[in-house]
Amino acid sequence: MVESGLALSISEISSRFGVQKASARKYLDFAKGQWDLQSYKRGREQLWVSPGTQWTQDDLDKAAALDFAVNALSDLEGTRYHRVLREAAEVARHRLLGDTTALERVASSFVAVRPERSGNPNYAAYIETLLDAIRERKAVEFRYCRLDGCAGRYEVEPWAVTFHRGRAALVGGKRNVPEARWPPRRTFAIDRITELATLAGPRFVSPSARRFRATTFLRHSFGIYSYKRKRPIEVVLHVRGEAAVLLRDRHVHESQTTLDLEADVLEVRLTVCECPELRSWLLSMVPDVRVVRPVRLAREIRDTCRQYAEESWPDSSQ
Repeated sequence: MVESGLALSISEISSRFGVQKASARKYLDFAKGQWDLQSYKRGREQLWVSPGTQWTQDDLDKAAALDFAVNALSDLEGTRYHRVLREAAEVARHRLLGDTTALERVASSFVAVRPERSGNPNYAAYIETLLDAIRERKAVEFRYCRLDGCAGRYEVEPWAVTFHRGRAALVGGKRNVPEARWPPRRTFAIDRITELATLAGPRFVSPSARRFRATTFLRHSFGIYSYKRKRPIEVVLHVRGEAAVLLRDRHVHESQTTLDLEADVLEVRLTVCECPELRSWLLSMVPDVRVVRPVRLAREIRDTCRQYAEESWPDSSQ
C-alpha cells in the first residue's frame, strides 16, 4: 500500500485485510517505523502517506472547494462552462492516487443547496450564449418581459453576466436605440429573456475601453438591477426578532453597517438606490422592521401594509 502510494488509516487497513482495528493499529505503527510517512486529515480520520504521493491538506481543501464550487454553480449545468469547471475539479483530484471517492469524503462537509430554479427552460443555454458573445464582443438580440408584464425586443452589447442571490443578470450597453428610451447601460434578468440570438457584424468596443466595470455600475443597487438615474440614499432601519438575528450575521449590501440599540433592537444603515427590490425586502421583514429614514420610504411601507389589511381578495375555495 505504501509503495503504491495509497493512504494508510486504521479503517482502511482493517477493511482491506479483514483484521480487527487493534491489529490494524499495530500494522500502522509498524509502517510508520519503516517509512517516513506524512499525515493529513480527511474529515475526522487521520491518514498517513509516503511523501510525494499525496497532496497537502491545503491542496485537499482547494480540491474540495473546487468540487463545491462546481456544484454550487448549477445554473451552468449542461453547458460547456459547467463541464470545464468540473474538469478543473477532476484535474485537482487526479493526484489523489486514483481514489475518486477520496475528494467526496474530504468535501462531505460542503453541501451546495440551490432551492431556487429558473422557470426559463433555456436559462443555462442563454448564459452560455451570452458568455460566448461577451468573449467575442458580438451584439445580441432578444425578447424581454419587463416587470410591468410588457415585452419588447432589444439589441444589446453584452458586457458582463452577474449573479446575485442565485439569479443571473446580463449587464449590457444599448444598441440602435434612441437615448431617450432607456439608459445607455442597463441590466436584464436572464430568467425573462427569450428568443436570444447572436447578431452578425463587427465586434463592439470592449467595455474596458469605456472605463466600465460591472461592480462599480451596480455598487448602489439592491439586487440585479441598476438605477443609475437615481441618487443613492441612506436608509436607516430598526429591526428586531429574527430579522435582527439574521442581519447581525449577514450583510445584504456592501454599505451595510449595524449598531445594537436597547431592547434587542438592531439599527441597520444602507446606502442604496430606492427600488422595488428594496421595498420587497423591507416588506418581507414586517412586522419586525421600522423604517426610520427616509420618511417617504417609511410612509410607502406603512401605506402598503395598510392597503393589504384593507383589501379583500375573492375566496378561492369557492
